[in-house]
Amino acid sequence: MFVKAVASEFTCIENLLFSKFCYLKDRIAVIKSFMKRRDFIWRTFGMILGLAGLRALVGCSDSDDGLVGQAIGGPGASVNCLANGTRTTIESNHGHSLLVSVDDIKAGTEKSYSIQGSSGHNHLVTLSEDNFTSLRENGTIEVNSTTSAGHDHSIIVSCA
Repeated sequence: MFVKAVASEFTCIENLLFSKFCYLKDRIAVIKSFMKRRDFIWRTFGMILGLAGLRALVGCSDSDDGLVGQAIGGPGASVNCLANGTRTTIESNHGHSLLVSVDDIKAGTEKSYSIQGSSGHNHLVTLSEDNFTSLRENGTIEVNSTTSAGHDHSIIVSCA
C-alpha cells in the first residue's frame, strides 16, 4: 500500500514496510528517510499478530465437511449412513480430516483411522463394533482422538 503526497516539485511515496522516497518526472531523485527502528518493530509485530489472527480464523473450523458417498437428496430426505455416507465434525479442528466409508460401516469391525489431513501432526481415532452398529442404525456417535501435540479432539460422526 502506498501513500502519495506532492511536496513542491517532488512527488513522495511512503511504503508501509520500508521508507519514503521521492521522484521527479518518473525518476527516483532522492531517498527521503528510512524507517525508524521503533516503526519497524511495531509494523513487524502488527503483521505477526495479523497473520496469527488470520491463521486462527482460517484454520480452526469445527467441521471438516467430510462427506463420504452421496449427499442428502434434499428437503425431507432422511439420513441413511448406508445409502448416503457420513458427515464428521472435529472439535477445535485445524486441518484434520476423518472419512468413514460406507464399506467400513457395512463391515462393522473395529478400525483405527489417521486424521492428520493437512495438519502438521497426527491423531488416531478408533471406531468400535458398537460405533459401527450405531451408524448402521443411522445414529450419531462421538469419540475422542489420541493425544498428540499436547491436545486431543472430540469427533462426531453422523449420517448424511
